[in-house]
Amino acid sequence: MVNSGLKPSPTVLSHEFNLNYWGQGISVHAARNWLLGKSLPTQDKLVVLAKCLKVDASELRFGNISSAQAGVALDGLGSLNMQDRAMLFAYLKLDEAKQRVLRELVHVL
Repeated sequence: MVNSGLKPSPTVLSHEFNLNYWGQGISVHAARNWLLGKSLPTQDKLVVLAKCLKVDASELRFGNISSAQAGVALDGLGSLNMQDRAMLFAYLKLDEAKQRVLRELVHVL
């Protein structure tokens, strides 16, 4: 939000979102949950939110990962649940050294 020139506030986010969304608006509580990562907007809301924040919708959904990582990560994800997908994308955001440590830990388990 800061990079988009907005104060990082659930009230500001809900107001900006509701000005641009064609359906029923969101509450301040819903915006707070988005900001805290407790919930994710549906795809239609994610697209509008991305426009409000002047970022790509995929960056909001998956974080800031490279195109190469995104291509690899999206192959075969259809069978994974949302928690497993989130874990995979968190792994891809780690630097190489941390990825190696995590791979070794999983191997030991």
